[in-house]
Amino acid sequence: MRVALLATLAGLGSAAVAYAAFVAIARAVAPAALRRGSGAALGVRLLPAAGALLAALALVVPAFLIHEPAQAAERPGVVTLALAAAGLALLASLLRRTFHAWRATRRVLDEWERSAQPFAMPDTPAPTFRIANAFPVVAVVGVIRPRLFVARSVLHALTPDELHAVLEHEAAHLRARDNVKRWLMACAPSIGWRRTALALERAWENAAEHEADRGAQGALELASALVKTARLAPQGAHLRVPAAAFHGGGDVARRVQELVAGGPALARRKGRLAAAVLAAAALAAAIPLLWPMAYGVAEALIRLP
Repeated sequence: MRVALLATLAGLGSAAVAYAAFVAIARAVAPAALRRGSGAALGVRLLPAAGALLAALALVVPAFLIHEPAQAAERPGVVTLALAAAGLALLASLLRRTFHAWRATRRVLDEWERSAQPFAMPDTPAPTFRIANAFPVVAVVGVIRPRLFVARSVLHALTPDELHAVLEHEAAHLRARDNVKRWLMACAPSIGWRRTALALERAWENAAEHEADRGAQGALELASALVKTARLAPQGAHLRVPAAAFHGGGDVARRVQELVAGGPALARRKGRLAAAVLAAAALAAAIPLLWPMAYGVAEALIRLP
């Protein structure tokens, strides 16, 4: 059997094994992550998918292609084929979720762009458009080219200071790359731990809104804007879009209470970002050193009955 096919089977199988192991870890640490900030919830939510991709694409597949003799005549056993099938199911879930996230975004953009009219305001965080919508939309949509959509009803209801505070809230989402993070969670498989994964996503969303609220200036104006937009929303309606939205129908009372209670704006955690970049660089440098071990694991996997 060709080396490339063996490498593919080994990669899929290793992805399935790594995913199962990291799901167990994620389940164990999820309760602590739910009590911490958005970064912890995001990291645990993405851990199984990231671990599976790392095991397959950075370790097993390149190690196998480098170290496996070109004339290898090995044939995978039933265990390897079963694990590869599980890995293929993970890949299918990843592709399906990615397609659904893209389609949901595309549908929202198609609907909103039909009535969108560009308008300019000072310090807008992205190209801004007013739209006709029954829901009081204030939402940033898009990962590569984010755009801000604001419902006409919101523009009419808010004072200039309130609108400025709302735009700063959305700018805080953009600075934090929350649209990218939301998209990553939407794409990451949740097979085997869907309930915990959803809880982590909700915890991340609540924490991200809190951090964006604190990242904006004018807490009282922001609280007033929240109350006004909530009153504009149709009874029982929720905004379900793959976007960073000012008001999606969530817990307005809690956010208003936190804003009125006051507190300093959250500082950007540059130290944590630098530490993460250094850790990623160290991991990238260490990966080639792990290839011989990864090849040994892949060989043992293929030789199973």
